[in-house]
Amino acid sequence: MEKRKNNQEYANDFFELFVALPNKEIVNQVMEDFFTLSELEAVAQRWQIVKMLEQGISQRQISEKLGVGIATITHGSQTLKQKGDGFRWLLGRNSKLRI
Repeated sequence: MEKRKNNQEYANDFFELFVALPNKEIVNQVMEDFFTLSELEAVAQRWQIVKMLEQGISQRQISEKLGVGIATITHGSQTLKQKGDGFRWLLGRNSKLRI
């Protein structure tokens, strides 16, 4: 329990610093320093799955197009339905940036 609390404190520190980053270039540098290439690819893939789900593309079609298992897509779908406020905020922000 203590370890989890300590980890949460460090996570909160990181989040506070992250939201204060001044521009996209610095965000990219921080992301590349913190995450491995495969972790960054996983984040990008999760975002792609969420965007496709939001567009109404079926899980089977997403699986075939991206070459990922249904379980991975189902996780994204369930998160979007149950607690996806963060996903929905990003999706809304993404659509505003494209206008």
